[in-house]
This record gives sequence, structure tokens and C-alpha cells, in this order.
Amino acid sequence: MTAQAAAALVADARLARRKLGALPQALRPVDESAAYTVQDEVSVLLGEKGFGAVIGYKIGCTTIAMQKYLGIDHPCAGYMYAASLRKDGTTLARKDFVRPGVECEIA
Repeated sequence: MTAQAAAALVADARLARRKLGALPQALRPVDESAAYTVQDEVSVLLGEKGFGAVIGYKIGCTTIAMQKYLGIDHPCAGYMYAASLRKDGTTLARKDFVRPGVECEIA
């Protein structure tokens, strides 16, 4: 697996606002550490394409129900980017999202 090739597919889907299916078998990370390496590479690509600097971190999949839904057995961490920061009262456009949802702790 090359982290850069996997990251390019992930970043391309994110930039095009389209669903990302499973990565080709040859590009799938072999373990959690390799997956986070891909995520780091995605972060570089997104930063170069206008997402800006990493301004914080998020954690997801913290409930057993969500972990079962996603087929994993632990929480996952991710990045938050400068371009995604919004002021209170901002109206968001549905077209800017692929599968929008509201986290229970935010709603």
C-alpha cells in the first residue's frame, strides 16, 4: 500500500463532494497506524487545496452503536480545518455536504 496513492483517492472524493467507496485492495491500510498515515497524507493534500491549516481535532465513533454501524471497535480521531470554521448563526448549504448529519452533542 502506498499512503500517498490512497490519500489521493480520499482527498479527490472529499474535494469533489462525492461518496468514497472502499479503497482498492492494494491501497487499503493494513492496520490502524497505516490508516492514520493515510489520514496525515490526506490532510496535506486538503491543506494545499484550500482547506487551510489544521485548527483542531475531533473524535468520532465514540458509541458502541456507531462503531457497530461502521464495523469498527474503537473511537477514531480526525482533523478540523480552518476553512470549515463557521461563526454562530451561519447558514450551511446542503450542496456542500455528501452525507450530512448532526452529532448528538452538537444538536
